[in-house]
Parts: sequence; structure tokens; C-alpha cells
Amino acid sequence: MTDGTFHRSQDSVTFAPPESQSNFLLNIAGFLTLREEARFNPGWFTIAPMLQDLDQLAARIGQLVQRTRQLHAERDALRLRLNDFEAEQRVLKQRAADREAEIVTLQSKLQDHDGAVTAMLEQAQQAEIVLREQLARETAERQALESRFSARETELQGNLQTRDTELQRLRVAAASARERIDAVLARLPGAPSGEQH
Repeated sequence: MTDGTFHRSQDSVTFAPPESQSNFLLNIAGFLTLREEARFNPGWFTIAPMLQDLDQLAARIGQLVQRTRQLHAERDALRLRLNDFEAEQRVLKQRAADREAEIVTLQSKLQDHDGAVTAMLEQAQQAEIVLREQLARETAERQALESRFSARETELQGNLQTRDTELQRLRVAAASARERIDAVLARLPGAPSGEQH
């Protein structure tokens, strides 16, 4: 058929654009009218096989027209679905971008936090080293003082023992000297008799 409505090859059928569908339908109506006139015209009885082919072709054309309408309806529905999908995709992309921005912000904060924690940890470790060194010095000083105190205590105890011994000796010596003095005094002339021993 050569009216521009459709073209049929051995393996495919291509349809005219939607704007030519009205002309296509008018052509089909004219074709069907001619077919009916040929069917009832007595002079055309010899073309019965051709009319049968035309009937089959007309049925095929009707099917193709119906299928074309279905395809256009499906196309419109698919376009609506595609628009909805694209809108949803844009929303999802925006959400993904927002989430990515939040992740970047959190990573930045985490890095800052990690840096602060690392600095505090280094400071704490340095302070611990200083305190351990100070403790070691104070422990050594305390041990040295304890050693000196112990030695001084031993020395003082020795001195006290020596002084106690010396004091005891002096007391004995003083008592002995007093006895000798009393004896000498008792032997002096005019000494009271009661003072003699």
C-alpha cells in the first residue's frame, strides 16, 4: 500500500507517526467501501480469491491499527512511569548528596576529634614520664634520707651508750671521791666524832 499510512516488508511493519492516523483511517474506510462494492457487483465474481485476500488484509490492517493504539497507550504510560522514575531518581540523588555531605562533615569532625585525642594522649604520656622520673628521684632521695637517718640513729645510740657508761663511771668516781673526802675530814683534829666512819 502506498498511501503513506504504513509500509510492509517481508519481516517488519513500520507505522506512520500519530499525526497521520486520521488520514490512515479515512483510507481504510474508503478501502472497505470499495471492497463491499466489489463483493456485490455481479461483474466482479471472478475476483473472489482477491476479495478474500483483501478481507484478510483488511482484518490485518484493523489488528495493526488496534495494536498501534495499544502501543501508543503503552508508550504514554511508560513515559509517565519514566517521568515518575526520573523525579524519584532526582530525589534519591539529592538525598545521596545530602548524606554524602553529612558523611564528609562527620569525617572532618572525627579527624579533628582524633587529632585532639592524640594530642591529649601524647600530653598524658609525657606527663606520666615526668611523674615517673620525679617519683624515681623522690624515692631515691627518701631511701638516701632513710639511710642517713638510720646511720645517724645508730651513731646517736652509740654516743648515748658511751655517755651512759661515762656517766656511770663518773658517778662511781664521784661517790668514791666523796667517801675519801669524808674519811680525810673525819681524821682531821676537831672533827665531830659522829662524822667518823
